[in-house]
Formats: sequence, structure tokens, C-alpha cells
Amino acid sequence: MGQAMLDLYSAYHQRTAAALDRLLPYARETGSPTLASGLEELQRKLLDNRFYLVVLGQFKRGKSTSINSLIGDKLLPTSIVPLTSIVTVLRFGDRPQIEVLFKDGTRKEIDRGSISDYVTEKGNPKNVKSVDHVEISYPSEYLK
Repeated sequence: MGQAMLDLYSAYHQRTAAALDRLLPYARETGSPTLASGLEELQRKLLDNRFYLVVLGQFKRGKSTSINSLIGDKLLPTSIVPLTSIVTVLRFGDRPQIEVLFKDGTRKEIDRGSISDYVTEKGNPKNVKSVDHVEISYPSEYLK
């Protein structure tokens, strides 16, 4: 990521933090617990330097291929037929780690070669394995 982009991000980050600092006391004083808790959650995400970028579109439009290209590795499964059917969350990590989170709350760490067994229609037809989502930590500058 270029320095100009990092500078712009830093400026927006600081302005957003300042705005939340001004809004939170107002939300608490007015007795709006929903607003206050929402703003507190945003503040936690900002302090943790977390935000979500959702990639969605029609089947077979290259979403997984594009993400693989951005992170510089063929991490997500791709195919000539529609493939990904389970929400997959990518985040920065010091080392690659992949966890499957099931609808019953259990978790399972898997290896890279097993991703398609959980996130694809072929490996997990109609989500028979009851996967809620898959979380992938990966050491990519784009995820940092």
C-alpha cells in the first residue's frame, strides 16, 4: 500500500475517532442504549483497526479469484463452476490459520487443502455440515 494511501487512511481514522469521542457522551446522556452500544462497538472496531469489506456479486464473476490476486496467493478455492457457498472471513494474521465455525458454536482448525470441503457446494452441499462461516488469518499486507 502506498504512503499516500496510508496517510489518507490515518487522517480518516483520526477524524472518525474524534467524532465518536464527541458522539458517545451525547448518546449516553440522552438515554439511548442502542445508539450508545452501537457507537461503542464502532469505537472498539476502530481501536482494533478492524473494518469489514464485503465482496459479493453474481455467481461466477471472479470474486474469489480477485481476492486471491489481491492477497498474492491462491488461498480461496476457484473453479469454472459456481463454487463458494459459505461466508468466508479473511483477516490479517502473523501466520496462516483457518478455522471453521459451526452453527452449534463449535470450532475446528483445518489445513489449507480442506477449505473447499467446508465452503463449496461440492464439498458441503446445501451446508449439510452446518457451517456458520470460515475464518482465515493470513499474513498479507492487504489484510493488515
